[in-house]
Amino acid sequence: GCPGTDPRDIYDVIRQFKTSSSNEIEIPNTSFKDIGGYDHVKQELQRIIALVTGRVGGIDDRQRQKLVPRGFLFHGPPGTGKTLFAKAIANEMNATIQMVSGPEIMDKYVGQSESNLRHIFATARRNAPSVIFFDEFDSIASQRSTYSDGGARANNAVVAQLLTELDGFREDQAVLVIGTSNRLDIIDEALLRPSRLRPIEISLPDYTARRSVAAIHAHNFGIDHLLTDLCGQLLEVLPAWSPAAPVPDALLTKLFLQHPPHKHRWELEIERAGFARELRAFFHVIRESEGAGRNVGSTENPFQLRMEERLLQLARKYGMNLTAGDRPGMAEKEASAGSPSIQQDIVDLLALLQEQRRQQSDLSPAMFLSGVLDLIAEYTQDFNNDEIRAIFQEASLEYHMEGQLISPRYLGLKIGLLKKRRDERGIVHLRTDRGRR
Repeated sequence: GCPGTDPRDIYDVIRQFKTSSSNEIEIPNTSFKDIGGYDHVKQELQRIIALVTGRVGGIDDRQRQKLVPRGFLFHGPPGTGKTLFAKAIANEMNATIQMVSGPEIMDKYVGQSESNLRHIFATARRNAPSVIFFDEFDSIASQRSTYSDGGARANNAVVAQLLTELDGFREDQAVLVIGTSNRLDIIDEALLRPSRLRPIEISLPDYTARRSVAAIHAHNFGIDHLLTDLCGQLLEVLPAWSPAAPVPDALLTKLFLQHPPHKHRWELEIERAGFARELRAFFHVIRESEGAGRNVGSTENPFQLRMEERLLQLARKYGMNLTAGDRPGMAEKEASAGSPSIQQDIVDLLALLQEQRRQQSDLSPAMFLSGVLDLIAEYTQDFNNDEIRAIFQEASLEYHMEGQLISPRYLGLKIGLLKKRRDERGIVHLRTDRGRR
């Protein structure tokens, strides 16, 4: 009914219809550009994709189809982007993808697990070109056992069915199998033959990969724009600013106008500073009454000491130093300064930019952002992709919900918090292992 329609458009409409009419397949939109680092892995995968899609010159189709592997087995630590690689492969092949969890294949009835596996491969063939993605692949592909119990026989039957399906592909059907596992050592050896699944290690990102991952997530969550906007505003007032001068009101007004969440946080922190000022005044009253009522040789009042200690703790919570009682007017100065965190972050950034301006005259927001990404990549050693993503995800959430000012110091504190969480998880796992022993 529409003469001149591009066949590619018709094909896309058919694929979308097949996807909407089935809850088993989907069309991914992830590309290799969305994955930071891992250039060697990308190059190897793109060579195989070129073989599958036929974009290789110098060889005929029959020879090309014999060179295509049955699939890949991605192995490595959790959170390194193995699932993203599977989706990117399907997208590069312009193929559908089935996301299958390994444990959901297993069934308590005899023969049903193998039937589930056959149904998955039959669906993939009907929707070729397609990718079958098995998450937690070791749950269905562990090494076959010689025991005669029911569980071992069921696992052996599933592995045998999987081997049969891998060898039963027709050469003209572009079906790729991808599995992910953290335990390559327990995968059945028959599946790791060169003609079947090719193991590819996806380890923790190195420095270059961490920086690339940080740049991608900073852009996805809008943190890069927040940092460059803040740097641009600070560079405007930098020539007229000195370390002894307060933060200009015009800068705060412009900042609150462009980023309204900061204004609400600023007002809350002013209220907290006022409360801390009153707390400090009350503390000095206690100290003066204590000094006036104490005789020579008298002992300290334990209740009064506990109350003073509690007041000190409350003051530290609100960012006030109540031990500096010999500095008159400090309470009023701290209260009039406004927000302890936003203002301090701005002062620190102005001092940092002033020092960088002395070292290089062509300082720009883009160079400032590049330096922040370098610091993040340096201090996130042994982080996986998910942990780097969590830095910017939590920063974006706290910016929108609480008005948190995004600065290098804040991102550094967030990195330290994530390291602390990881150490705590390691301690829990260590205790659990010792308990089992």
